[in-house]
Amino acid sequence: DQPHVFQWGPLTFAHNTPCLTGFWGSKWWRVEEIAAQGGHWINGCANHDTLRRGYQIAPDREINRRLGATLPEILRASYDNPAASLLTYGVFPGTPMEFIAATMRSPWAFVRNTDTVHGVKVVAEEAGFLAWRADPHRFEQAGSFERLKRAGFASLTSLQAFMEDLAAVVADRGDDLDGAAADLAARPSSEPLRSGERGLEPADLRAFARAFMDDLHDYCLVWRFEGDLDPAQVDFNHALRSFRRGHRWLMRDFGEADRLERRVEADGSTLASAFRQSPDGSEAVLLITNLEGEPFDVVPADLPVVADAAGAGAEGWRVAVASPRLGVGDDLWEPVRLVDSAGVLYYREQ
Repeated sequence: DQPHVFQWGPLTFAHNTPCLTGFWGSKWWRVEEIAAQGGHWINGCANHDTLRRGYQIAPDREINRRLGATLPEILRASYDNPAASLLTYGVFPGTPMEFIAATMRSPWAFVRNTDTVHGVKVVAEEAGFLAWRADPHRFEQAGSFERLKRAGFASLTSLQAFMEDLAAVVADRGDDLDGAAADLAARPSSEPLRSGERGLEPADLRAFARAFMDDLHDYCLVWRFEGDLDPAQVDFNHALRSFRRGHRWLMRDFGEADRLERRVEADGSTLASAFRQSPDGSEAVLLITNLEGEPFDVVPADLPVVADAAGAGAEGWRVAVASPRLGVGDDLWEPVRLVDSAGVLYYREQ
């Protein structure tokens, strides 16, 4: 009720897993909620909690494989997604915000290395990180998981095998480290931690947990991933944020002239379109995007959001921001081919 208060928008914490097939269809009501009353919400798809939520997904779930060739690629693309960003910065009310680890496409995890009571359990819960955020090439590089390498985990696969066993044992044993050590000692994956006939002891698990968390901290440093960034994606994100800063009226809730539409294709593809007009009627924006699905062609001028919006029409528009490598011009009568996560934001002075 206070005019100066902002809070997290619902999409951010609504089991935010945009790499799952059907995510945008299942959360469309949240998108509508933001449009209607999100003027005092902090909106976006990526923060510290949602990035962690992403790598907790079981890899055998129904993943949107159009986002990338590997699980790390898919996760990076799902939280630094042009279509979602166009919604957030191009038409959503409120204040947009994205986690820097998302736009830098660097890994992120829950890092806690001070806990000797629950530390092993906390580490076990991070097992999914190695499937979704690590890859063999980067693991082999100098500076990656050096402590665990010195402990005997020479490859990512050996570390993944032990972490999977650790997660299974801890799920059964909880904080009972004596029992967990005994169970793990019988599993081949724990061989790097065993010393001769001594077997495996709770102290070995605590030492592993501390080394894992310290290595995780070093691995997640955002500057390490600067060289991996796609310049076209960086330019897109910068242009979109610059556009938002230049049109602060977008912070207001949707007005009577504004429109938000969704069209689901036969194959499940989700076409989202939106029209917004400034309070004084002097400016307008038009958004068309493929939130998820197979490529399709669309003629912007034919969309209901253009025909129904008061004073919209198909003339006078220019492309303000388009997703990377999208071939699109200013003419709304020209078909636009939208692949998964592609979109375009048009602007017009009225």
